[in-house]
Amino acid sequence: RALEADSKVKGVHQNLATICAIAKEWKLASKHARLASLQKENPTATLLQLDSFRRQTCDWPPEEEEQLLVKGLQYYKGTDASPFLAMALTDSPDIQAKLAAKWHSSRNINRVIPEGPISDKKRIRIGWFSNDFYDHATMFLIAGVFREYNSARFDFHIYDYGQPQDSDYGRRLRGQVDQYHLIHNIETNTVLDLVRSHNLDIAIDLKGFTRGSRTEMFDRGLAPLQITFLGYPGTSGNSAFDYMIADNIMITPELRAFYTESVMYMPHCYQPNDNQRIISTRIFDRMSEGLPQSGFVFACFNQAYKIGKIEFSIWMRLLDALPDSVLWLYVDNQHARTALRSQAIKLGIDPTRLVFASSLENSEHLARCRLADLFLDCFHVNAHTSASDVLWAGVPVVTKQGLQFSARVCSSLLHAAGLSWMVATSNEDYFELAHNYASNPELQRQTLEYLAKAKYSSALFSTEKYTRDLERLLETAHASRLRGDEPA
Repeated sequence: RALEADSKVKGVHQNLATICAIAKEWKLASKHARLASLQKENPTATLLQLDSFRRQTCDWPPEEEEQLLVKGLQYYKGTDASPFLAMALTDSPDIQAKLAAKWHSSRNINRVIPEGPISDKKRIRIGWFSNDFYDHATMFLIAGVFREYNSARFDFHIYDYGQPQDSDYGRRLRGQVDQYHLIHNIETNTVLDLVRSHNLDIAIDLKGFTRGSRTEMFDRGLAPLQITFLGYPGTSGNSAFDYMIADNIMITPELRAFYTESVMYMPHCYQPNDNQRIISTRIFDRMSEGLPQSGFVFACFNQAYKIGKIEFSIWMRLLDALPDSVLWLYVDNQHARTALRSQAIKLGIDPTRLVFASSLENSEHLARCRLADLFLDCFHVNAHTSASDVLWAGVPVVTKQGLQFSARVCSSLLHAAGLSWMVATSNEDYFELAHNYASNPELQRQTLEYLAKAKYSSALFSTEKYTRDLERLLETAHASRLRGDEPA
């Protein structure tokens, strides 16, 4: 109605773009974001939105357009360009750090350090904050920590600001932790009063820049120590966070300068995994999934926005080199499917060799994963839970290690799984690793045998050991604070 009254009114196109994106109407979102960008003197943030909407449909912009946007972000002085949206555009820890810091610079960070009584506590009180405490990717990973934690040493409080819903993971969580607080309809000041009354020692944010986050609570101060962890693969850029949890693959000494937090280094992989995840007993066959009865099945179950034109062109090279192979994708919107088929045709590949998986409940998806022969990872934003899914199901992964946090996740997983040889360092190395594996039945047999044992022996799936290692880090940080030391 506003546009009918005045087609040039400012702000309306951007609001419409956001609403369309929430509704997953990506083409309409792109249309309105483009119109919004024409109304702005410096449209960098809006063009970043447009880029992210286009990636949801695998409508990749021309290279020169990408380069201009990357350059614009490098020098952008505004505070409204989302670091989360920039992840899929470019592999730059520098841009991630700059955008995160600028995002917070416009906010009123007035952190109060709650002290509370210390001497009467026998257990370290930890608060976990998220809106994903249900059957969600985050819970698929971290559920084992809530099951295995040492309740004699730690007092776990859950602060759930998601919409109430009945879910298997949510029900189990309520029975495992000390306190569960539903705060979804409580405004920030009241939440602050509630949380501070609980005298937490440590508050952990599991959301970062992902949808529905309430990091403004951390800006104000929830606990003497505040940690960002797991939900967002990058720095918060926020002085309100003392620590982030990582490992030596994720943040090397050379990359340390791009993170505002002090780093708590896990000895193996920063990402938790649950060694009691249920795999359905349902038997899947290739025909029912639209896959050929014979031939090699490459797979990538990443969301569409993670797929870039560089890795896709390599995937098409693999299909060309192995004529009996197919690529199995999980892409849930028709625009993206159509775009990927069109790109395949341009690269000389029969589009019917792209097979699209339907949505399934997670335990059934894990069982279905076994139809794949090799998972091909994306570059700028790696598979996170999706990589853990297929490794738990016994399917190997090939990745390329990048620079920013989101481009190193799968490398960390593979090192912890004992499959570091499947981590590439260049595009050509990635192609050669995948091609060599797909062409070598004996290597496939040995790798599958190894993975079957790794479920029970590798660091990646040692949930109890992971939990003990995490607890030691939390104890160390807590003891350091009690001594009056600065985070380190």
